[in-house]
Amino acid sequence: ISVGVILAVIAFFYVSGQEEDDFQREYDVVKIEVVEGVHANTASLQEHLQSLALLFPSRADNTIEESPQVTVADFEAFAMATRENTGAATIVYSPWLATDVDRDDWGWYSESHVMTWLRQAYAIHPELETVPEDIRASYVWHYINESPPNVEKDPGPGPYAAAYQVSPPPTTNDLVNFNLASVEFYFKAAETTNVTTVSLLTEPVNMAGLYGSSFRPAEGHESDPHSMAIVPVPASLMVTPAAELADGEVPPSEMVTGHLSAAIPWTSLFENILQAHQNGITVVVNSCSDVAVHTYQINGKNAEYLGEGDLHEPGYDSYAYSTFYYGMVDREALTGRLYCKHELTVYPNSTYEDYFVSNSATTYAVTIAAVAFFAIVLFLSYDIIVRRQQSLVLGEAERSNAIVASLFPGKVARRLFMDTSRHSSGLDISTHSTHSNNLLNFMSKGEHKTVEAARPIAELFPEATVMFADIAGFTAWSSIREPQQVFMLLESIFQAFDGIAKSFGVFKVETVGDCYVACCGVPEPNEDHATVMAQFARECLRKFYLVVQDLELKLGPDTSDLAMRFGLNSGPVTAGVLRGERARFQFFGDTV
Repeated sequence: ISVGVILAVIAFFYVSGQEEDDFQREYDVVKIEVVEGVHANTASLQEHLQSLALLFPSRADNTIEESPQVTVADFEAFAMATRENTGAATIVYSPWLATDVDRDDWGWYSESHVMTWLRQAYAIHPELETVPEDIRASYVWHYINESPPNVEKDPGPGPYAAAYQVSPPPTTNDLVNFNLASVEFYFKAAETTNVTTVSLLTEPVNMAGLYGSSFRPAEGHESDPHSMAIVPVPASLMVTPAAELADGEVPPSEMVTGHLSAAIPWTSLFENILQAHQNGITVVVNSCSDVAVHTYQINGKNAEYLGEGDLHEPGYDSYAYSTFYYGMVDREALTGRLYCKHELTVYPNSTYEDYFVSNSATTYAVTIAAVAFFAIVLFLSYDIIVRRQQSLVLGEAERSNAIVASLFPGKVARRLFMDTSRHSSGLDISTHSTHSNNLLNFMSKGEHKTVEAARPIAELFPEATVMFADIAGFTAWSSIREPQQVFMLLESIFQAFDGIAKSFGVFKVETVGDCYVACCGVPEPNEDHATVMAQFARECLRKFYLVVQDLELKLGPDTSDLAMRFGLNSGPVTAGVLRGERARFQFFGDTV
């Protein structure tokens, strides 16, 4: 029963440990996949937005229009495709107007072009009503900080970022020509892109208040935090980006003539990263050094917003994996002018762990305990039956012959059979004795009268080689090992030697502790006994090192430090059986 309990406990902890190892090993891969997936999604986002932004310098290079006074025909068609590919709720092109003169010139340009692109955009959206007629097309405006807020023509000073082409198109006059630079975070971000010409991702901001009727997030993502992705629009396709300028070379101030901004839900950055079965990965995003902290959960290819603050499950603190994420800035050489960096911290949660940890450990433990109990009952029943049938089993000559043959050479066994047969000839025939049975009785009881009456079983073998082999370092090694470990070592080594002995025709005499005794030339003469025994010893030595190396993981690192010593001596040997208690085949003489 105790063995069954021990096995059940071992099985429980082993399976539990395996599940925990699987959980940890899989999570170590997943956390890296999450971070790499966010970077891959960001790169894709940047690529789509930059492709759209380059339509404006392309238009300027191929028409009479001059940046920033550029209108892209069919802008809504291009922008709508970009929104579908990126998950952006809004995309806005805004020219960068450095001076009041630029602002006034823009008012003249906008007034003559704004209704053209608006009508094109509305034609793509038949669900929208007529184009609003009260668009502030002739001037750049901003909000006055009053309650309720009012608007006025922005008096300056600049610079100005006039929201111009917008996707989806506005349904009211709440965005076109609004000075985005009057909003502090936008001004700071735009200034950063002007100097570095790199794209960036801001902290989560109130996009509904900024973009008004044009802020149309995907269904189910209305409450998700959105950050603004800002991509610089160059004056021409021929302008060299700042990131590619030589060291010390300053980018021209007119390099960036506008910006493409997009409202990006953070959930879109965590989608299509993991496999469908990989559910329950929590990501905490700390933007701009605690300006905004939000928590998201990744479930396979989808992601959901959990809420504001750090909402990961506290029990998984030790699994935290944190890394800095610079949005669309991929070169730390530009971090001196960096607008914002985000810290991503990845955690597993109970949903993820439940996929790996189950009731299997308990099931295995109970099953093993039940099997062990059944085995014990079966063993006890079998033992009773065997005891009752022992006398019949011992009477089976074939079984007895096999036992005798394993203890003595063939000629010696036949001699013993003859002696025991003569001794048992006077017994009552009702005992149903056989040669083998009599020999077994002789060996187990020690028939002293037979010893006195029979001739000694002994023979001189004038040419033989005896080998003694013992394990160097065995005493120290075995003193710190369990008995099971000691026997595992000895059995593994000696069984290997037994197999080699059969192949070389060497007779195994006995084992005494860690000493293995074998002989060649006995009981069958062999003229090459010394050569054969030397080859046998060499093969045993080679096999010994293979065995101890294989057992090193099970028996300890110092197992492979053990060595084997061999002693060989050739000469005459007297071999025979000392009959009596525990009779066995033994060697005597100076050679031994």
